[in-house]
Amino acid sequence: MFKKSLVYLGSSLLVQILNLFLIPIYTRNFTPGQFGEFTLVTSFQSICTALTGLGIFSGYSRFYYESAEPQRLKNTALTFGIFWGVLNILIILAAAGPLSARVFGSNPHGPEFIGLSAVNALLASLISIYSADMTMRYQAWRSSLVTLANLLLAVVLTFCFLTLLHGGIPGAVRAQTVASGTVLGALLLGDIKHFRPVLDRPGLARMLAYGLGLLPGQIGGWALTLLDRYLMKDLVNLSAVGVYSMGYKIGMLIQPLLLNPFKNIFTPYKFAIYREADGRQRLRRIYAYYNFTGWWVVLGLALFADPALRILTTRAYLAAFTVVPLIATGYFLWSLAEFYSLGLHVANRTMLDSLIVIGGALLNIGLNLLFIPRWGMHGAAAAALGAYLGMSGTYFWAGQRYYRIGIRFWEPAKYCALATVIYLGYRYAKMSCGGLGPELLWGAGLWLSYGWAGYWLGLVPAEATRVLREQLWRGRRHCGQMGHKVLGWLGVSGK
Repeated sequence: MFKKSLVYLGSSLLVQILNLFLIPIYTRNFTPGQFGEFTLVTSFQSICTALTGLGIFSGYSRFYYESAEPQRLKNTALTFGIFWGVLNILIILAAAGPLSARVFGSNPHGPEFIGLSAVNALLASLISIYSADMTMRYQAWRSSLVTLANLLLAVVLTFCFLTLLHGGIPGAVRAQTVASGTVLGALLLGDIKHFRPVLDRPGLARMLAYGLGLLPGQIGGWALTLLDRYLMKDLVNLSAVGVYSMGYKIGMLIQPLLLNPFKNIFTPYKFAIYREADGRQRLRRIYAYYNFTGWWVVLGLALFADPALRILTTRAYLAAFTVVPLIATGYFLWSLAEFYSLGLHVANRTMLDSLIVIGGALLNIGLNLLFIPRWGMHGAAAAALGAYLGMSGTYFWAGQRYYRIGIRFWEPAKYCALATVIYLGYRYAKMSCGGLGPELLWGAGLWLSYGWAGYWLGLVPAEATRVLREQLWRGRRHCGQMGHKVLGWLGVSGK
C-alpha cells in the first residue's frame, strides 16, 4: 500500500505542476470576468458528467471484488456508458437553445458550450470507468499515466487554442474535448482485444442500483461546490466570480496533492480489510496519519497561496489568496468522510449517503444567500466551509450506526488548532514582510515548524515516528552502499 501511495502521490505532484501551467494561460488570456464566465461553462459540464455517468464507475468499484468475471462487468459498464452517453448527447442537443438561454443568457457561443459539455461528459464518464478498473487492479502506474496524459494534452492544447489561435472561451472548452477524446481513443485501442459489447443484466442492475443511489449526492455535490458561482454572479458580478474561482482553484490543489492519491489507494484497501480481525485498528492508525498529514498540506496551501498568485497570475487576481485556507480546510474535512462513510457503503446505504450530500448542498445554498451579500467571495468560502463541516459530522454519526471504527470526530481539532496558530503568525508577519523572497522563506520556515511542533507536542503518531526513523536509516545504509559501488566503478578506494 505504501509503495502504491507513493506512485499516486508522485503522479498528483506532476498533476499539480501541470495545473500550475494552466493558471497563467488562463489569467493572461482572460479578464476576471471572462474567467468567471469560463467557470460557469465548466460548472455546467460537471452536472452533465454526473447525469451521463450515473455513478456506474462507482458501482463497478464497489462490486469488482464480488464479481466472478470482472472483465465482463467492465464491458457491461462500458457498453451501457456508451449507449446512455450518446442518448444524452442527442437529448441535450435537441434542447440546446432553451438550455443556453437559461444557463448562459445572451452569449452567442452558448449552444456550442451546451453541445461540447455533453460530449465532454461522455468522454469523462468512459475514462472514469477505465480509471476505476486500473485502481481496483492496483495498477497505480497505468491509472496515473491516464490522468497525466489527459492533463498534459489539455495544457498543450489550451495554450495553442488560447495563446496562439486566440480562441477565447470556446477555444478553452474545445481543448478539453480534443484532449479527453484522444485519451479515450488510446484506452479503447489498447482494450480492443478485451472489450466486447455486452449487457450483463444482473451486474448492470447492481452497478446502477449502487450508482443511482449516489447520483442525488453527486448532484448535491455539484450544488455544494459550484452553485455558489451562479449565486455570486447574480448577487455580486462576474469579476468576483473570476477572482473567487481562482482562489478556489488554488485551494482545490489539495485534491491532487493529497485527497485523490489517498482515495485511489484507500478505497480498495478499506473494502478489503474492514472484515478482518484487526481491520478497525488498522483504519484507526491510518486515520491518525491522514489527519496529521492533511492539516500539514492545508497549512502549506494557505502559506504559499499569495506567493503563487503573485508569480502565476496578474494583479487583478491577487485578492484570491484570502479564500484559499477556507476552501482547502473545507475539502479536507469533506475527505474525512472516506472513513466516516465506510459503514454506509458496506451496508449499501448509498441513498443515505446522497441525502447527506443534498443536505449539505441545501445548507450551503442557505449560507451563501446569507453570507455573499455581506462578505462577497469570503462569504461564499465561509458558507462552503460550514457546509463541509456539517456534512462531515453527519457522515460520522450515520456511518457509526453500521460500522463502528472507534475514531473520534473531534480528533482533527488538535491538528487544526496547531495549523491555525501558525497561519495567524504568518498573516501577522506578512504585514512587515518586504518582498516575495522574504515571504517565501518565512512561509517555508513556518510550514516546517508544523512538523517539529507536532512531534514536540506528541501529535505525530508514535508508530509513524518509528517507521520514519527506520526508513531514514535504511535509506542512509542504501546510499552508503551505492556510494561504495560508484567509487568502485570509478576505480577509487572506498575505504
